[in-house]
Amino acid sequence: MKKKNKSLITVNEQDETISDRIFMQEINTWEYIDAGIKKTTLIRKFRKNDHNDHFISEVFPYEKQN
Repeated sequence: MKKKNKSLITVNEQDETISDRIFMQEINTWEYIDAGIKKTTLIRKFRKNDHNDHFISEVFPYEKQN
């Protein structure tokens, strides 16, 4: 996703309007891993003509049942 100007971004080569009222988005992904369950969070913070992405990963360990 590429920010074009204050209110437009390009998603899959198409222009999309983002409201000036949106300042942050979060996407959570949950997945099974050998050690348990992993939660990965993408936090996107919008600024005037830009955005910042932050990734946070958390592991929730558990013992497998036989």
